[in-house]
Amino acid sequence: MEMQCTIFELDQDRFTRDQGGIADRHREMGQLALREAGLWVKSDGRVFWDENDANDAGTGHSGERPEIDRARLRDIFLDSIQSDSIQWNKKLIRVESAEAPDTEYNLRFADGVKVGFDLVVGADGTWSRVRTLLTDQLPFYSGISVIELKAMEVSAKKWWLSNLTGQGSCFMFDEGRALVCQRNGNDSIRVYAAVRQPET
Repeated sequence: MEMQCTIFELDQDRFTRDQGGIADRHREMGQLALREAGLWVKSDGRVFWDENDANDAGTGHSGERPEIDRARLRDIFLDSIQSDSIQWNKKLIRVESAEAPDTEYNLRFADGVKVGFDLVVGADGTWSRVRTLLTDQLPFYSGISVIELKAMEVSAKKWWLSNLTGQGSCFMFDEGRALVCQRNGNDSIRVYAAVRQPET
């Protein structure tokens, strides 16, 4: 069943913001969603990492959650929709109950109001403006802060980091802190430094 919809996106365009690191595509979630949407990407058969080669035989995980660069995944989604079905640079302020009959919601943006929606799906992050329609629970600080860093041209400029990370990911843990290095495309590595600290 097809539904007419409009996507309101905070970013100014598809190239405005870095999309983050790689994402697992679990068989029963991400892979299923891509298949159902007709967006399944066939592989050419090359194996870049096999956890079975890392003495992980028998876990059954290696083929169930292949990784994909988030920017590439977003491109797949954006290329699959009509360009006029997305409106860029739309900062949602709040969702309001509509007064018109047969209409449930109006959307108040920083630059005005769009009216007449009977279904609103929110994918607007931690401080979601849509979540308040469903619950009064607010996000809370978990006790862990994560700083994201990115190194470019690592094979020439940061060869030590390139060697340490290898062709996939490298995880290092200590009491109250962690470091995660993740190989991305274009000869880059994304690093997440996590520390356990009070919110203040």
